[in-house]
Amino acid sequence: MAKIAIDAGHGRYTPGKRCMKKLDKNETREWVLNDRVADELGRLLKAAGHTIKRMDDPDGSTDVSLAARVQKANAWGADFYISVHHNSGVGGSSGGGTEVYVSQGCQSKSKKAQAAIYKHAIKRGNLKGNRADGTRTANFYVIRYTDMPACLIECGFMDSKVDIKYILDPAWSKKIALGIAEGICEVFGGTVKVSGSGSSTPKPAPAKPAAKKYIVNKDTRALQKAMNKSYDCNLEEDSSCGPATQKQIGKHYLYYRKKKPIKNAHVKWYQKQLNKKFKEMGRPERVTVDSSFGPDCAKKTKLYQKLKGLEVDGYAGLKTHLSLLK
Repeated sequence: MAKIAIDAGHGRYTPGKRCMKKLDKNETREWVLNDRVADELGRLLKAAGHTIKRMDDPDGSTDVSLAARVQKANAWGADFYISVHHNSGVGGSSGGGTEVYVSQGCQSKSKKAQAAIYKHAIKRGNLKGNRADGTRTANFYVIRYTDMPACLIECGFMDSKVDIKYILDPAWSKKIALGIAEGICEVFGGTVKVSGSGSSTPKPAPAKPAAKKYIVNKDTRALQKAMNKSYDCNLEEDSSCGPATQKQIGKHYLYYRKKKPIKNAHVKWYQKQLNKKFKEMGRPERVTVDSSFGPDCAKKTKLYQKLKGLEVDGYAGLKTHLSLLK
């Protein structure tokens, strides 16, 4: 069978890549949607007998450069490269739909894969939109500079009032992943396992994780209360930093915005926790607790990340939060 390189576009914290706020109050990050599809796609292709490898950071913490993704795929000797994205550009209208791209002057097998993926993705995802034909050509880096046949799929539009209802639904993400997998298998061999209902075969239920797997303390409960107040995300205030809480932290990461700084109870909790950790480490630095993530807060965040051996980017994402909670 084939070696399939799977690329969830961008990273969890890539600026600007998110759903339109007036259509999705959580402004879900594009990488979260891309990863959801890519993860299911990988599972389906592996079950069909292919070897798969992710070209992005599977955790999303790092936005791996386009050149690094291409170099990784070429060095691995992949037989096919599929990049998963979600689009924008219709400004809140009803336009949109699924699109599949190849590069200009691409290999013939890229064109075959494009046609097959689009056909099956439309069949499973039912999101043709207002496009007579969603097979397109563009010189996107990851499909232009890979040695192997390559396609890039834009599953739907994050600023379309029609598409948004589909792409935010995890069940739909599995449907379009199934379509992509069926298209790839049509060209590169293998049979996708499908249940009688037409949806992908579900993963076996994972064993219930031990409670000690997650951080449990009063600081986590204070964070949950602050996030509920700031974003109305209905977290259970159970003091446990489990999957639901981690998901909301990933969605509502903190960073410095020059024009309109983030200002809410979540930031206030973060500033207090940052000062607490500096004190525990015997450091003199402190950040002003004013509920606003300004330039000094970003500077102190970078210092904390450096001291803790985290990626130093000034973005208070999941890893930085987890470190503050320990």
